[in-house]
Amino acid sequence: MCKKDIENFLKDALDADIKTKAAQDAIDALDTRRPASTPLIYEFFQDLVSTNKHEEEVARMIESLPEGILRDVFTNRYINKMTWEDSADACHISLTYAHKLHVKGLEILQKSNQTHGD
Repeated sequence: MCKKDIENFLKDALDADIKTKAAQDAIDALDTRRPASTPLIYEFFQDLVSTNKHEEEVARMIESLPEGILRDVFTNRYINKMTWEDSADACHISLTYAHKLHVKGLEILQKSNQTHGD
């Protein structure tokens, strides 16, 4: 996997989580007397399954990063679903530095993938 593929995978996982939260809100808002058989509901449940698979893989990827602020930035962004600004604030670093650490982390993940033949 190249660095861009890894970045896209992480973004897709984050997007899937956002869709899942929206899906759960929609499901909760449905009238419980109606059967949940519409294609939209089915799609929501598929997103839930997909999100769980993504979350496990994302967590494994992040755990492979060196401990410290770099891993914290990835954890805040992709596990805790923080914005870049909130992640930088939580780590007591600038937004620019958070983005630099993100690039460095993507490079580490790419090298790790190449080493393991993935």
